Amino acid sequence: MRRLLLEPSALAGGDAQPHNSPRNLNGATEPSASEQPRIWTVDADHWPRAYLRAELIERGYDATGFETLKDAVVRLLVARSRRPALLVIDLHGQMIDDKLARVLLRERLPVIAVADATSSEIAPRGAVVELLRRPLTIGAVADAVDRFMTQNVHDGAPEPR
Repeated sequence: MRRLLLEPSALAGGDAQPHNSPRNLNGATEPSASEQPRIWTVDADHWPRAYLRAELIERGYDATGFETLKDAVVRLLVARSRRPALLVIDLHGQMIDDKLARVLLRERLPVIAVADATSSEIAPRGAVVELLRRPLTIGAVADAVDRFMTQNVHDGAPEPR
């Protein structure tokens, strides 16, 4: 059953908009998913991945989550039409081996990596544009995405290659 989100105008006799309508409560049109910057997140743990995805969606991004980096890379290579502007990967339980690192560099896909405070397996180099260390919040990761997107993206589209 589809739920309806009533706008203030609907209460005054206007028409009700479905909850997935591109209009917000002020009546303004929100950007469609194709206009929103696409962010891919990779985390082996379901709930942190889901929370980060939800936070990014709340901030206006088109966010998609993957359990493994390999899943994301396969999707990147197969679905070339709508590339992500950024990949956020939690390195806990993930490995960026040389082959995956080469693909990320070749595809020019910027990466924000999240690592344990004491881990030394990665440093900001190559595709990794920012390395975040634990402990940190989902909001801190989303803030890093905002900073990157503000500095590197214009009008919701990735920089030309």
